[in-house]
Amino acid sequence: MNNRFFPKPTPVAPMPLEKWLRRTDRGESSREAFFRGRETEYDIFRDAVMSLDDGVIGGGTMIFQGAPGAGKTALMMECMEAVRLHSTPEDPWVAVSIGPATLRSAAGIIMIMIEESNRERERLLDRFPEQVPRKLEKLKGIGQKLLSELAKRGYTVSAGGLDVTMHGKPVSDHGQEDILAEQLFRDAAPLFKDIRMVIFVDEAQNTPVSESTKAAMDCACIEIPKACL
Repeated sequence: MNNRFFPKPTPVAPMPLEKWLRRTDRGESSREAFFRGRETEYDIFRDAVMSLDDGVIGGGTMIFQGAPGAGKTALMMECMEAVRLHSTPEDPWVAVSIGPATLRSAAGIIMIMIEESNRERERLLDRFPEQVPRKLEKLKGIGQKLLSELAKRGYTVSAGGLDVTMHGKPVSDHGQEDILAEQLFRDAAPLFKDIRMVIFVDEAQNTPVSESTKAAMDCACIEIPKACL
């Protein structure tokens, strides 16, 4: 494997001991300074993103499982950092972290994708002040407007919960979720056509089992062809 592509990030400096001892929750909330090993798992990640780099993947998925404390979150954070380090103004890559509950919402997934893309645009401007990341410029300031317009097409929220309408006529929840997710992702796809997205889900075992989740996840990597989950 050619380690020029997506090499493991340089370890971060450890937190001062007195600061670490003051923390009441010492679970992973940032990159682990003493992260070591996991070469096999990292190579699986590297193979997936290299395939994405080749432009041959759409709907690629990696799943890592292990006992609590095995280092799944730490590995995820290292992989996210590797994606960010690989990103350039000419070839932007976006690492997107999504909570499992959000996977039931197509609009929620797209909103986070847009927000993280805008964040990556700002980060690239800081890293490369003389180069404008033009492939990310189209996302500037339009994400909320897009989602608002798409939401008005498919549903309205009533006091009793979700009042689903399609062209002014009520439809079933199952039908609404399928149609809405597909339409949302199709309308959003042009925004991401020049960007490679790597979506990370921590604690994925808590993903809601529902028709809306299936519809959103089916569309996330199919309608956004340069995405890997």
